[in-house]
Amino acid sequence: MIPSATFRADSYWRGPTRMGPLRRADAPGGGFANLYTAFSPDYGTVAIKVFHHTERDVAGFALDRRVADFEYTRLCQMNGAGGHAPAPLAIGTVGEGDADRRVAIAMEYIEGVNIEQAVEGGWLTGGSRGLPNTGVVADVCSKACAALLSCSPVSNRDFSPRSLMVRRDAHAIRDVVVVDFGQSVDSRSSMVTPGMGNKRLATPCFGAPEVFGGPFYHQRNSRATDSYSIGCIAYYMRTGRPPFRALMCVDPTSPEGAASVVAAKRAPIAIEFVGGSEADSMLADVIRSCTDFCPSNRPSISSLETVFREIAAAGGVGSEAVAGIHPDNKTKDVTLPDACRRAVVSVAVGLVCGGVTALLPLAFEWVSGTVCLLF
Repeated sequence: MIPSATFRADSYWRGPTRMGPLRRADAPGGGFANLYTAFSPDYGTVAIKVFHHTERDVAGFALDRRVADFEYTRLCQMNGAGGHAPAPLAIGTVGEGDADRRVAIAMEYIEGVNIEQAVEGGWLTGGSRGLPNTGVVADVCSKACAALLSCSPVSNRDFSPRSLMVRRDAHAIRDVVVVDFGQSVDSRSSMVTPGMGNKRLATPCFGAPEVFGGPFYHQRNSRATDSYSIGCIAYYMRTGRPPFRALMCVDPTSPEGAASVVAAKRAPIAIEFVGGSEADSMLADVIRSCTDFCPSNRPSISSLETVFREIAAAGGVGSEAVAGIHPDNKTKDVTLPDACRRAVVSVAVGLVCGGVTALLPLAFEWVSGTVCLLF
């Protein structure tokens, strides 16, 4: 915690200095940083990403400074290309005293929830227990692809449900915002996060296999890694369960852990959807294509944006769910079309009426016999 520290800049960093105090935000931070909020007289409420690296590189520079500067540059690049990321406002240090000065980035405060919070809280289904239908899933993924395209030629490489924020108005999803570029790479320079080198730091359940090793390790910086993660996120949103759940406790930074991730991802995700709509079939096909083990077999981000938009139209964005699969995988809600509901009701009514009609003569005979016995 940083209970009463203020944001300040030194001679190396840029931006205004009036920030603080910092309060821990509800949204989870990344593996190498924590997220706080603060009030700035210049910008109002802002998000503060505080890095907690303690290593130093061979030149003796603190890695938290270099990593923060790297991500600050990425955010500037993203916003220069049209947005879809928090606007970087300042970069500096936080903490009391020289011994506790940690580097941080002040960013535009994005009001919304990440994909994980949206799925677990029913945020995309109006608060109902079921998960978002295929149309809503495809709509979110299409907007996520648009966000990725706006920062080309940067590859994020570590997309997960916590890396995407969803903002909506009263009627529809307004936009999807990318909030984490800690593992990103620019294909023009092959520059990766300082100090990371070839460390395998993607999220095991959602990261592409080549990021962790294997025969395609030389393609770990291509944009095909983002295509893989988008497919995994689509699966997670539709089922409420992360793909490759056996990898949730694996340490990808160890050679053994990285090898187990690669081995588990040699086959595409097994699709477990309920329902047989055209949109469900299309989404299943896209997820299989995205999670192909070979990067060159995966669809591009631009083609995925188009395909997801078509699936959203076929699935009816904002309509009733064709099949809602609950996170506990025990209760499955299937919402039938109106015509099917009418048919089921008609058959049920017919059976009830027919049964009553058939029983009337028997009931009459029984009553008559009983009356005769009494007299």
